[in-house]
Amino acid sequence: MNLKKFDETRSPLLRRADDTWIDGLRLLKNRSTWPRKINHPWSAIFHGYAFPDPFYFANNYDDTQDRVSKLLVVWLFVRPGWKAKLSSASNLSTESGKLTGTPTPQDWKDFLVKIGRGLNLIDEPTQQSQIQSGPPAAKKVKVRSSKETAAFEDQFKFHVDTSRWPVDLYWDGGMVRAQQAGFNAPLDVAILSEIVWELCENNWRTELLTLDRCIVRRESMSVVEQGERDEMVGRVFPGGQFMIHQMPCRDEGLGAAQWNDRMEYVEAFRELLSGWPGRAGQRLSTMVAFERDGPGQNHTASQAEVVAVEAVAYPFYCATFLQYFGRAATIPRPMP
Repeated sequence: MNLKKFDETRSPLLRRADDTWIDGLRLLKNRSTWPRKINHPWSAIFHGYAFPDPFYFANNYDDTQDRVSKLLVVWLFVRPGWKAKLSSASNLSTESGKLTGTPTPQDWKDFLVKIGRGLNLIDEPTQQSQIQSGPPAAKKVKVRSSKETAAFEDQFKFHVDTSRWPVDLYWDGGMVRAQQAGFNAPLDVAILSEIVWELCENNWRTELLTLDRCIVRRESMSVVEQGERDEMVGRVFPGGQFMIHQMPCRDEGLGAAQWNDRMEYVEAFRELLSGWPGRAGQRLSTMVAFERDGPGQNHTASQAEVVAVEAVAYPFYCATFLQYFGRAATIPRPMP
């Protein structure tokens, strides 16, 4: 496990998370403070990530800007197909009755490098260039045989057709690179920041839904009850969506920089977590962050009430995620 993920990431590609989220993770960096691990049938699902690990790009950008930019170009190429495969972040597929695990950060890195090679975007440094320029910034990835490639794509259960490259690349409804313009020039850092933010947001949303499905088991629920519980999770996210496809128009949700842009989602989070086992869940059931006053949709809230709920809810979530999945949770962040 990468214990650095319990620390705040400092990168031009990610804005600083709220201090309460940062503290919720940092308190868990010391293994002696870890809560007791909970064994359950889905324990292997989120050792990995439903989307590429955003921290690989954020943490390596300063040292290897060109490489990170090109790997994110590769992600833009495979992104529509991968999202279509998932169809929504709420679909955790089963294969032959067995739960399908998510790719690890190393799996994602290897996968994107392999596709990048197939697109002639990524070149691994030669031994001679390594001697001249010092140690490489990333591990050398072994060229795979056709048999290894087939096994690798089977692991992802996802095939990428590199024969249609080059193509026009789009982000947030606009073209960011025309195929005839070439792909050697790095993408603008503002676009890279948005791509990494979306990876972070989609992983966070997927992880919360998965964790709630582990804690509040759906097997004994009716179809209507399952839908109601999933809708309860959805209320934590702006728009109620488990996956975003375009950049939002404004900074809101649990990662928003301003408390009044978080308050209604903090209340939805409090309501959701108050049904989870543990003293923190019981405490949250006695609190309130935000109330609707009536049909006119006026609201009553104060910064102190919102911050008080966050101080209980965020560390509780981080610790519970660690209990179930054995790694640091992805936390929401302000928009770029």
